[in-house]
Amino acid sequence: MSAVTRTIVNRRHFAVLSAILDDQTVCGRGERLALALAREHINSIIEVPAKARVEVEIFELQRDSQYETTDTMCQILPKGVVSVLGPASSPASGSTVSHICGEKEIPHVKIGPEETPRLPYLRFASVSLYPSNEDLSLAVGTILKFFSYPSASLICAKAECLLRLEELVRRFLISRDTLSIRMLDDSNDPTPLLKEIRDDKIATVIIDANASVSYLILKKLSSALMFDAVHVVVSAVRELNRSQEIGVKPLSCTSPQIWQHGTSLMNYLRMVEYDGLTGRVEFNSKGQRTNYTLHILEKHRGGHKEIGIWYSNNTLAMNATTLDINVSETLANKTLIVTTILENPYVMRKSHYQELKGNDQYEGFCVDMLKELADILKFNYRIKLVDDGLYGAPELNGSWTGMVGELINRKADLAVAGFTITAEREKVIDFSKPFMTLGISILYRVHMGRKPGYFSFLDPFSPAVWLFMLLAYLAVSCVLFLAARLSPYEWYNPHPCLRERRDVLENQYTLGNSLWFPVGGFMQQGSEIMPRALSTRCVSGVWWAFTLIIISSYTANLAAFLTVQRMEVPIESADDLADQTNIEYGTIHGGSTMTFFQASIFF
Repeated sequence: MSAVTRTIVNRRHFAVLSAILDDQTVCGRGERLALALAREHINSIIEVPAKARVEVEIFELQRDSQYETTDTMCQILPKGVVSVLGPASSPASGSTVSHICGEKEIPHVKIGPEETPRLPYLRFASVSLYPSNEDLSLAVGTILKFFSYPSASLICAKAECLLRLEELVRRFLISRDTLSIRMLDDSNDPTPLLKEIRDDKIATVIIDANASVSYLILKKLSSALMFDAVHVVVSAVRELNRSQEIGVKPLSCTSPQIWQHGTSLMNYLRMVEYDGLTGRVEFNSKGQRTNYTLHILEKHRGGHKEIGIWYSNNTLAMNATTLDINVSETLANKTLIVTTILENPYVMRKSHYQELKGNDQYEGFCVDMLKELADILKFNYRIKLVDDGLYGAPELNGSWTGMVGELINRKADLAVAGFTITAEREKVIDFSKPFMTLGISILYRVHMGRKPGYFSFLDPFSPAVWLFMLLAYLAVSCVLFLAARLSPYEWYNPHPCLRERRDVLENQYTLGNSLWFPVGGFMQQGSEIMPRALSTRCVSGVWWAFTLIIISSYTANLAAFLTVQRMEVPIESADDLADQTNIEYGTIHGGSTMTFFQASIFF
């Protein structure tokens, strides 16, 4: 429901007006003050009986809603008003007010931009103190043409801006100039788009946004328009009273009755000629403002300077042929306080800094960069170390520490350091183009490992494997010795020429040879001992197959062992770092890395 603020009187009024406000910010309070000043000014000079006064009843809209606007209009109609003023920045609400006023034939004075797309034909038109969309498009196009800007960027809050600036878009389509159109996202934050435009090196930016966005960039003039609207309506009522006595009649949303003097008052409104706060006020037959001027201002650090005037007949009178956009002039001969923090190699103290004073105590990359900037932009500076020695992090109470806090609290004009750009910091301070791009990394000393010892060749196999291999070697040697002793084919005559000495037989697999033969097979070198019997050959074949597998595995494990020892990375993620206790770790207190981990959500 809309909140109603009104003055109740028990006397006949000269005129009762209703004003609809839709802005709860400072501009809304300015509109309320403008209405009060206009009422008091008119009542002090009006030539009517003392009891006949002008009253303005104020209605506030909490949101741009068709339902709430209709409900508010149903509260206004029974009060017998002669005109409805506003709202200033709610397109949907303004459209609803125009329709209801048209049905009841109550003049509606608009102080905001035209609806886009245009409303269909209304049976009862309204008058607008705000310049038409066509005039604004012509004015912007004429200014761009005067300064010979071949390219421009248009920032729109909604797609309807192309209809509002139809004449401007048509001019760029006809010419060979470039117009880039960018739409604001749902957050209505123009910062990312302005950064894109800066990167594209486009010097001309045209902003067409709703009231909440344009208030961030330009000052609204709704208060002055509201002041002039009251005077325009009262002037029309006075002229109409000279020809006929008009009376007000309470109306209702549920009744088909209309105000019988509405058409006459609308005709007199179109004939009003008034010099107000916003300049000359005249209307054409369509109720659009005409014969007015737009003052072209150039913004400076100390305020605004008028550089030209655009007339509604599409003529331009400029005082300057070029815009003064030299930033160096705004910094020339000024002394800036530069806050910084000691960090190698960006900002360091000189080895003999005790003997020096002021800026001469410091050196480093950022100090050199600051000197170059000062030489180019012709400003002076004084380097000051941040008091708490922190970069800057938000506190629970909303304040900031470190260099960010000093910038916010105006203790410093500039911060020059190895300063990390974060989303939270960009909300409260502005950053320059980064001179280095880094990310959060884990830096630690490489583990050198132990020096290889005399028995490092045993590392590929565990002690248990070596033990079982030794047992297997002894077992094979024993089996081979027994098999050779039991097999008759392993016994032979050492002197085959002396056949009569058959009682002298020898066996090559003595205990020593039985131990030596597996060693030769294990080392893949062989020996002069060759098995003769089938049993000894089977034992030898099994041993050779075993040694082939063992040697291949040993070679592969040895290569892998040496490679892993060189490539071993004990820490691969933050989780690995948190799960161990051998390596000590930490971040800079109040730095961006600490803030990142504090704000991170772990699952």
